[in-house]
Amino acid sequence: MTNLFHWQLPHPVIASSSPLTAHLRAIHHLFAIGAAAVVTKTISMQPDMRTGGCIRYGELLFNRDGYSRRTLSEWEADLETLRGQKVIANIAADTPEDVANLARRVVSKGAEIVELGLSCPSVEGGPICISPDKLGPFCRAARKAVDVPLIVKLILQTSTAGNRAMISCLKNEGINGVSISDTLPGLLLDVHGNMMLGGSGGISGSPLKPLVLKSIYDIADMNVVILGMGGISSGQDVVDYLRVGASVVQVCSFLMRNGVQAMENLVQEYRSLASKNISCEAAQPKLCALQGASYSDANPI
Repeated sequence: MTNLFHWQLPHPVIASSSPLTAHLRAIHHLFAIGAAAVVTKTISMQPDMRTGGCIRYGELLFNRDGYSRRTLSEWEADLETLRGQKVIANIAADTPEDVANLARRVVSKGAEIVELGLSCPSVEGGPICISPDKLGPFCRAARKAVDVPLIVKLILQTSTAGNRAMISCLKNEGINGVSISDTLPGLLLDVHGNMMLGGSGGISGSPLKPLVLKSIYDIADMNVVILGMGGISSGQDVVDYLRVGASVVQVCSFLMRNGVQAMENLVQEYRSLASKNISCEAAQPKLCALQGASYSDANPI
């Protein structure tokens, strides 16, 4: 069993907020094929009707998908139906006051854990989470509004100091957990020099894994629950994230590329590794032992 706050989960693989979690039927299907928990598509005060999309680019996915196109009332009805199930409500708003209002409304409809989606790279003005000065008031407002566990979804920072500064900000505001990392901001051009999907968006996929592992390692000693995400496509990836400090993992791009049925194989691969007594606990001493070792020492050829 895997613990996530007050929940006991059958395993640590969760479906992250995405087009695959955009409505009730899709969420039920993810549970049916083995997801331990599901994070809703981002719920906002108003439907997000911007033109988005998602395309493959080699091993990467590039998206400008934005928030849910469904109304808050529609989501409230879905959450009421899902009451008691392992569903995390992902919410986002333009002001701290609206975040607080959203948090109260989704919790009143049964959400037992809330994820603040303050990291979307395709929103106008850029992600809120990149600045502690901007992030703090949103976290503070949500924390005052509800008494359930709160997670903040972040974009990884390229420096250890940057990652630790973000976590310090969250802890100061009473946040309980962090999902790291959301998609990374990026831009793609077609052969004619035109911006794909009409502008900048988010990059995801397996190449992100080493970056996310390093970011989790940066914060693993900071006494915050970590939900690792980015580049997970195998049972071994799940084990690696748990070893470096994550409590659970969130999966999206792998399912977008291979179909949601791939969740079953991913969970089976993880369980097979776990049944062979491969330790999936955070292994800080082991990782520290590699510091100062050569590449060949850590990766024998």
